[in-house]
Amino acid sequence: EVSEGVRTPKINIPELVLAMDSTDALTEIRMLQGVGRAAGLVKLARKRAVVPTGGINRRSFNWTYAMQIAHEHFDVRRFMLDFKIFDEADTGSIVADLALLRPDVISVHSLAGGAAMRGAVENKNISRIAAHTIDSRTTNAECRTVHGLNRTSRVLRLAELAVSNGADIVIAPANDMGTLRCRYPDVTLMATGAVLPGDDPRGHEGAMAPSDILEAGADYFVMGRAFAAVTHPEDVTNLIVNGNELGLGGAFGVDFLFAGGAGNGTFS
Repeated sequence: EVSEGVRTPKINIPELVLAMDSTDALTEIRMLQGVGRAAGLVKLARKRAVVPTGGINRRSFNWTYAMQIAHEHFDVRRFMLDFKIFDEADTGSIVADLALLRPDVISVHSLAGGAAMRGAVENKNISRIAAHTIDSRTTNAECRTVHGLNRTSRVLRLAELAVSNGADIVIAPANDMGTLRCRYPDVTLMATGAVLPGDDPRGHEGAMAPSDILEAGADYFVMGRAFAAVTHPEDVTNLIVNGNELGLGGAFGVDFLFAGGAGNGTFS
């Protein structure tokens, strides 16, 4: 049910990937209502809370119903199913199942290997395949200890595996966007670890503001907690777009208005 007092945004932010990673159903509904239509993509993670289970098969979890509800009630147009598929023997069939839901993006982890990535690409139908590299919370020391490479070198190695096997999008930490854009000028890049200036990065290594991420060359930035933590998620979008209160300098170059008029929400 649509909450009272939420102002529906009138403008799209195609670079924003709204991460629906909350385990609280009311929070997710508030995020969908306030920001879902504005986002370029709504990212549904494996752990779903917003709607009950239902779907075409065991692998779709409750994403079928989640997408239907978001389409009909919150005017969400584009989805990313963030499965982070990591099963080389079965990746192609999993992607084939998920592709029947017709999401815009399906994620696969590059650690699954080249064969898995090729299987995903071959079975994606109209969806795009997004390849995860490393988690933005992974430290340089951890990369050196486990893989014998620094963090950026590890990202570049996994990105090369993804791109060479046909992935459409590379997902990587925000502070690797500049390096990746230089290496891959024509590949779609999605940044994790996006935070509002002054916010707690919550362990994200090299966290950056959305405007800085886009300036570094990213096509998308993922944000979720900033919207989940406030009473009016749509007001966070207002700050991102206008940038006046956060010193972003209006990086998106547009004004943001709500259906009920401009406004500043109360942050909780």
